[in-house]
This record gives sequence, structure tokens and C-alpha cells, in this order.
Amino acid sequence: MRSDPEVVEVPPRITVRELSLALGTPMQDIVRALMGIGVVKTATQALTDFEMQAVAHDLGRIVVIAGGASRSVWDAPHASHAPMVYKLRLCLPDGTERQNSSLTTLRPRSAGDVLNVPLGPDGRSRPGRGFLWRVAALEDEGKTLVLGFERANPDGDA
Repeated sequence: MRSDPEVVEVPPRITVRELSLALGTPMQDIVRALMGIGVVKTATQALTDFEMQAVAHDLGRIVVIAGGASRSVWDAPHASHAPMVYKLRLCLPDGTERQNSSLTTLRPRSAGDVLNVPLGPDGRSRPGRGFLWRVAALEDEGKTLVLGFERANPDGDA
């Protein structure tokens, strides 16, 4: 049985080293995945959105690029900025529900937040595509996000 890939939120303009930390993956695996798409980068070079998503896909993950972050969360001085890991329960437009693996996000989430996630209206992974999901509720003492599908991202990017 196939499990859904882990979804990890990362800041824009992330370096190879920072992506390694975000995914909990050795840096050499990131570099190897980049070489697989014909890209050679050092630990301190920034990645494009496409490169981040291609690497994550190669490693069986999905990255969501956070909007509006001006610096890396990994440089944040306070422990309160540590990534949060949530389980996901998706409420699909057809009225059914689907359990998804997890979402690692840069900040705590609350009801009403809108997330741009590469999960289509059927709850399946769509790397490189963005869909807007609204946090309808938090369950399991705040460890599970219940997401309701809003719409496809008009920009089309995750």
C-alpha cells in the first residue's frame, strides 16, 4: 500500500543546505537529485522553486513554498519559529474525507488560514501545481489540521 508523501513548507530562496535541513535529508542526497535534473549547486547556493520541487519529488516528498518570508526560518533566533508538523485530514468537494500523511509548516496554523498546497481537489499529490485549502478546524489537541478545498491557485504554482 502506497503512503502519501510528506508535505514540507519551506521559505522562498532557500539554499541547498537549508533544504537538506527542512527535509531531514543528507545534503549529498539533495545534490544527487539536483544532478539528476542537470543542475550542479553548492551548499550555499539558492534553489529555484522548480529545483526545490523536483528534488522533493525525487525524494518522495512535496515542498510548499511559503509566501512573504523574507529570510530563512532556519536563521530565526527564537525557538517559537521552529517548524510545526501536523497530520492532515482533507474534506473533499464531493463530501468524502481523506487522511493524508503530514504537513510541516513554518508557523502554527489556526482555523481560517489558507494554505497553498500541491494536493488536488481529490486529495492526491500534484507536484508543481498549487491548490488553496482552508483550515476548517484543528483536532487531536491541535496536532491534526482539517482542511477544506477552496479552489485551484490562480497562479497555478505551489
